[in-house]
Amino acid sequence: MQLRVALLPEHLPDGWCATQNTLAIVVDTLRFTTTACQALHAGAECIQIAAEIEEVRSLARQSASRVLLCGERYCRPIEGFDLGNSPYEYTPQRVQGSDLIFTTTNGTRAVAATRGTTQVWLAALVNRRAVVEELVSSNAEFVWFICAGTDGQIALEDILVCLLYT
Repeated sequence: MQLRVALLPEHLPDGWCATQNTLAIVVDTLRFTTTACQALHAGAECIQIAAEIEEVRSLARQSASRVLLCGERYCRPIEGFDLGNSPYEYTPQRVQGSDLIFTTTNGTRAVAATRGTTQVWLAALVNRRAVVEELVSSNAEFVWFICAGTDGQIALEDILVCLLYT
């Protein structure tokens, strides 16, 4: 297993996910991946991501499930959305049994950059043990840790998480 790190999604080289056994692990410690972990822990059924706000609304209109619109833009709540991007908002009373559709300034865009690979995981400090345990039993040949960064800049907290994983 070869571990590699992209400090920002745009640092991924061409053809990075060309093999079947490539795993992408997205890190956006402050906030998206931590918030997503909390949401699932609180009973959310699933998390979908969208790069843009209108895409979230479109996915919600197409869903037959109970859907919550979640996310932020530049650390600000999105008008008309149910929840923002703070883990504290994602309580069982608010999310249990719901499908969540997220868009964020950095994290969900990093996930969108992984299109083309067959496996995408989300990593943060809060789920480190679970990710490491799954990684050990994984058959992935190549593992790319993809840091989301902040507003196009490298985020030290994402690098820290990658260092703890590797």
